[in-house]
Amino acid sequence: MWAWKLFDSSSKIPTGLLAGNIADLGFFDECLSAKYERQDDVIRGKYCKAAIPLKKIIPGVADKESFTLGSWNGPQTRGAINLQSAVPRLTLALCVPDSCDVESLNSLLNGTLAQTSLDYTIINCQSSEPETLSTGDWITVAFFALVFVIMITSTAYDLFIHYKGQEPAHLILVAFSVYTNGRKLLTVSKNPGQLECINGLRFISMMWVVIGHTYFTAFFSPGINALDSVEWGEKITSILTPSLAVMVLLHVTLIRYLGSGPNWPEVTAYLEGNCQKYWWSTLLYIQNYVNPDNTCITQTWYLSVDMQLFIVSPILLIPLGKWPKITLQLSALLVVLSVVSPFLLTWYYEIDGLMSKAIFNTEFTKYYYDNTYARFGPTLIGIILGYFVYYRKENNKLNMVFKNKYLNLLGWVISVGSLLVITFGPNNMFHHEYNRLESSLFLAMHRVAWAIALTWVIYACLIGRGGLVNSFLSLSAFQVLGRLTYSMYLIHLSLQFMKIGYLRVPIYFSDFQNMYNFWGDFVFTAAIAIVWTLAFESPILIVEKIIFKDTKKKPVKNENKNRIATET
Repeated sequence: MWAWKLFDSSSKIPTGLLAGNIADLGFFDECLSAKYERQDDVIRGKYCKAAIPLKKIIPGVADKESFTLGSWNGPQTRGAINLQSAVPRLTLALCVPDSCDVESLNSLLNGTLAQTSLDYTIINCQSSEPETLSTGDWITVAFFALVFVIMITSTAYDLFIHYKGQEPAHLILVAFSVYTNGRKLLTVSKNPGQLECINGLRFISMMWVVIGHTYFTAFFSPGINALDSVEWGEKITSILTPSLAVMVLLHVTLIRYLGSGPNWPEVTAYLEGNCQKYWWSTLLYIQNYVNPDNTCITQTWYLSVDMQLFIVSPILLIPLGKWPKITLQLSALLVVLSVVSPFLLTWYYEIDGLMSKAIFNTEFTKYYYDNTYARFGPTLIGIILGYFVYYRKENNKLNMVFKNKYLNLLGWVISVGSLLVITFGPNNMFHHEYNRLESSLFLAMHRVAWAIALTWVIYACLIGRGGLVNSFLSLSAFQVLGRLTYSMYLIHLSLQFMKIGYLRVPIYFSDFQNMYNFWGDFVFTAAIAIVWTLAFESPILIVEKIIFKDTKKKPVKNENKNRIATET
């Protein structure tokens, strides 16, 4: 029976090749469960993935670049298949005895199939034999175990003194308490001057990121209708370091032990490979320049950009308080330059304005997408907005102008219109050949235009002209959920890549399926983000305040309600 399992769990030529069904993953678990016991030996199943160039099977079809979709060739550009260099191929699974190795299988298959002109290549093999943990892995296990013990101990102590109605002997003793940090996480405050609408914008932005990456990873999952995903793309209308460091540590060591599946070796090789090589540039926030095409934790390239902009921002913030008029004029000039410089570069390198086409162009990431100057404009607009928010009480004339109902309506129309144009306008670029001027103008202006549109939303909400939009964005729930966004940002894309590694069968690409997956991804990410925040973000904030002696205690009555006067 074990031999039948080997045959039964191996791939057969799939149907729907012309629809993009170019990956048959066999039956991964059945293969690994196959076992034959002899007197002095045990033969087990070994799962191997193999590839055959499509041109060997369907002449003429291989010229379609889209046939690379759905066949995980190993992430080569920004964590995904490089459509420009990947060879279109049919991916199949073979279940063989565990005594076979990759080299001998390649020799055997190509020798046997020599007369058929098929070029069979074994990609990788997996067996049920458990991997041995390295020294680094054990150190990471010990680290997580230590954090867990500290959290349990701190929480137990916190609950004990709370029951006794006492204060902690030292703040550090409750820094890792799930009880204290959980209360802070769930606390809803109504401080005067608080920009409540920011909480809603922050959380909705996180949803926007996750749903974008849901579709992004779906493009590179094995699919039975991969060509439909291409057609969808052409109809597009349809205190950072500690948490980051722990995430890097997890990628460098233990992530390969967190699951299994047909695509697991390739996925985890990408997730851990870049981090093993470039962990240092990640923690120094320079990987967008050092290793832009081999990012450790794909989405964290933006943390590098954000930190770089944070470091240089005092150059404007300090003089803004002393010479506001001149500094505001200089900031406006820099906003113009932040539009001109991307325009010139995208014009010179003829970069496509559609991200879905340009993302695999190394010049797009090298000279535009990952660069700090391409993101400087929205930061400048944020600084200008911050000035007017801070001094809004002294800007009564400006406030009165925007409180005029006609100007307020005009502001909302322009803002919402701009957001819709930026989101759906590029659809037109799919329906004609590349236009150099159109692409350069869009890439140069759309980020600044988006920032200006959101600036109006925030300022209108602040001066009481936000209406239902402000009421929604200022919901108390967003204040709590907004505190999870950083951890969610760190975690979500790795989980989505891991989901590709877990896949046992190809997916069916559709908007319904992707939206269904999005909500699963989002809720699961939020649940893990709660644990991550309580373990690695909230405690570090307390420890940091203790180190810099910036923590103040408030008088506490019988209940320990405000024992730690820190804001998350």
